[in-house]
Amino acid sequence: MNIGIEKAYSNLINSESRNFFILVILFILGVLSYVYLCVIKVLRLIRTKKQISYKVPIISIGNITWGGTGKTPFVIEIARYLKERNVEVAIVHHGRSYQDEVKMMADKLGDIPVFQEKTKRVSIEKAVSSKVVDVIILDDGYQQWGIKKEIEVLCLNYKLPFGNGFLIPRGNLREEITAIKRADIIVFNKADNYSEENMLTEDVKQYNSQAPIIFSRYKVKEAIDILDGTAIDLDVLRNMEGAVLTAVADPDSVINTLRVLGADVKQSFLFPDHHDFSKEDLFKVAADLDREIKNIFITEKDYIKIKDKIDIVKKAFSGNKVFLIKINLEFLKNAEALFGRLDILLARLNG
Repeated sequence: MNIGIEKAYSNLINSESRNFFILVILFILGVLSYVYLCVIKVLRLIRTKKQISYKVPIISIGNITWGGTGKTPFVIEIARYLKERNVEVAIVHHGRSYQDEVKMMADKLGDIPVFQEKTKRVSIEKAVSSKVVDVIILDDGYQQWGIKKEIEVLCLNYKLPFGNGFLIPRGNLREEITAIKRADIIVFNKADNYSEENMLTEDVKQYNSQAPIIFSRYKVKEAIDILDGTAIDLDVLRNMEGAVLTAVADPDSVINTLRVLGADVKQSFLFPDHHDFSKEDLFKVAADLDREIKNIFITEKDYIKIKDKIDIVKKAFSGNKVFLIKINLEFLKNAEALFGRLDILLARLNG
């Protein structure tokens, strides 16, 4: 979706306007949301009754809202944890789109295979038959009702866990909030302003009182100038003025992570999630960059899409520095619940 259309749509579904025309559109979207709800209830019922079990345990990482909940970093974190314990892991990703995320996983995880066939079932079957696999991590698997899972991890965005409270297309919920009850583990990610006094835990416990609740956020671990390959001390980023160039689902999280570190983000150039930067995109950003800004910040997901265009990047941003910001997942509370559950699975596999 074009970023302009995406913003306009977001503004519309979150509008508090009493304009008659807008109210009519929201009413129509509300009716469509009801139709959507009826459809997913039927599909969920049918597929749950016909669930397929596989001989390899499946750990699902998913959400109940459109993107931006931090599933991919959790997939990477769990894959690393299992690999360090000599478990043969395979990752099943989305369909054949989203090559940026697949390549990023490959960069971070090395020899852990990522399967990305037409459907997740085909990917699982290929993973199971391709080699010895002990565990499969299913990325974006919460709505895969027809697949039996060993552990169901639900990721929620700490800032807006339930979107605007409405289902697609009136809102961005993929399922009703009550679907939280299926989760074995619940993660509030991007919890930069985490507080022990927050009410989110109580909100979630209304629907699921059994699942442990974990809080996490992103933390910058390294910054590299991709134009000359040098790493810089993170202290240098503090108070550094710069612009963000990114194509991710939740650019506000990128900006906020930099600001938490201390960087002074003056401008942002935002593209749709998974957008593949063209030569024209890069030169347009360079032309629109304020003259006093000499530093550009990009994410690892963005770097995947421009690393084979470094010569173009150098020409577009001549006289500037382009910093690749690498992040780690930082657990703020209850991480032992996640890793404890994984250890139980490992014990069973080794038993």
